[in-house]
Parts: sequence; C-alpha cells; structure tokens
Amino acid sequence: MGLERKVIIPLSDKTRIRGTNLAWQLESLKSDGEWRATKYYQSFGVALREAAQREIRTFPATGITEALAACEAVTAKFANIFDNVGSRVTVIQDTDLMANDQLAEPEALEAQS
Repeated sequence: MGLERKVIIPLSDKTRIRGTNLAWQLESLKSDGEWRATKYYQSFGVALREAAQREIRTFPATGITEALAACEAVTAKFANIFDNVGSRVTVIQDTDLMANDQLAEPEALEAQS
C-alpha cells in the first residue's frame, strides 16, 4: 500500500480537524484519551465554520452580553487559528508498518495541495 498523508489541525485541547483521503473530520478527545470523529465534511472551510459555530453554541453564556462576548472571543480565536501554522499543524505519514509524525511548514502544505 502506498504512502498516505493526513493533516491534523488542533483547534483546542479537545477538538481538532483531521484531513483524510475522503473528507475533513471534526474530531473530539473522549474521556478514554482517544480521538473520535464526530462529523465529516467535504471541505476544510465548512469543517472550520461548523467547529466555530459549535463552540459558540456550547459556550456557557447566561445573557446577551455574555453571548456576544463569546461570539467575539470565538471569532478572534478562529481568525487567528493559522498564526504559527508550522508549529500547530501536524502531517502524519502512514505506511503499513509505521506512522511518522512530522510538523508541516506552511510552504509544504501549499505544495501538497
């Protein structure tokens, strides 16, 4: 079997987006320490938008002021998600025998697309 590449973009300690050959997966860290896909998307932009909307929907706001503050905070977080992208995005190369984790530089990601 040939070399398979997967991109993992951390959004928080408990949420990430993972690219596969077929789709972009929104994954959550479960209590057993395993990452599990919760949703699948055809494009990265939709996956990122849905992750941001989920975070806003589940923010513990108790009034309009807190809700607006949550929207502002989440929007700022996701607007800056690609700052220092080389240190946050992991490209995993799998073969039948081993997995090799490598940090991807922005230029390397652009060259792959």
